[in-house]
Amino acid sequence: MALKIVIIKIDYRSKRVPEVQNILTNFGCDIKVRVGFHEAADDFCSEQGVIILQLLKNEKELIQELNEIDGVNAALLDI
Repeated sequence: MALKIVIIKIDYRSKRVPEVQNILTNFGCDIKVRVGFHEAADDFCSEQGVIILQLLKNEKELIQELNEIDGVNAALLDI
């Protein structure tokens, strides 16, 4: 069984996350696992973030929609 992993890098996180979240919600039934990372401290929250998804299907459509957002780069790792 092949694993379909999508890695999403988000720049300008505070501005782009609402658009990204809307797309992820639309594909919610296709997402098996979702993990997000960003650097944070008491006085700092990074404007870059990474989201890793394991998808069941529709990975090409999801990646295409995400890559249409300025500052978002999504890629498929099919292993």
